[in-house]
Amino acid sequence: MNLIASSLYASGFCLLAIAADASTVSLSSPDSTLGYATGRCSGDCLVSQSDGFNFTTSTAYNFNGRMYLHDDGGASSTQLWRTDGSRIDAQSITFSVGGNWFRTGPAPFVWPDPSQADPFDPDFMDWSMSGTEPTDDYFWISGYRGGQKVAKVAFSTFGGTYTFDDAFKNIEYLSFELSNLGAERYFFPNLDTPANTLWCMDYCVSALVDSMTYTLRMPPAPVPLPASGMALLAGLIGLGALWRRQQALVLRAGAK
Repeated sequence: MNLIASSLYASGFCLLAIAADASTVSLSSPDSTLGYATGRCSGDCLVSQSDGFNFTTSTAYNFNGRMYLHDDGGASSTQLWRTDGSRIDAQSITFSVGGNWFRTGPAPFVWPDPSQADPFDPDFMDWSMSGTEPTDDYFWISGYRGGQKVAKVAFSTFGGTYTFDDAFKNIEYLSFELSNLGAERYFFPNLDTPANTLWCMDYCVSALVDSMTYTLRMPPAPVPLPASGMALLAGLIGLGALWRRQQALVLRAGAK
């Protein structure tokens, strides 16, 4: 038994962990917006506050302070953390993420009459979007503790509620990140755009995070021991003192 536990027992207390009820934080309708963020995001960001949490979100695409990530002039990474700094067990999260991807055809486009080349030619436009869209993950949710990443999940297109595993317990903050996978950004491809080119029209990917369910990490609370427990404890302490006295007498006798 360590010193702290011994002191608590000697004072008539034991340690009892208290399980907290699950709660929900809304990330789509925050209580307030606190101003511009310094850190905790990439790009120009605001800090919003909701249900005991702070989170960062984009300034360029600001929908009343809700959490929104956008790769075209918005925030491509944001964070969510408890205002008071306490840790949480993240249980589930509701969000949607989607890409605005296209890929040119697997072979170069051949013009029947090069002198008539036109980027808005219907056949060229069909070729510009005839390639296979990416299936790579481009949205990540990570959990951090002590400044270290301890949990991570990745998504491509998704809409709904995701349930976290146990790796997302005892978390200090969550990080949300998206990637454009290195795609080119065009209003529409140029005539010299190569075959098999991944591209996006205006933007590549965006994500809306609606809400998260969680439980707070509650510290153990001291609870008084019942009278019978106190009597047993007193007896054990007395036996310990008697054993130490007998040991001392044995050592003295051996020293003579």
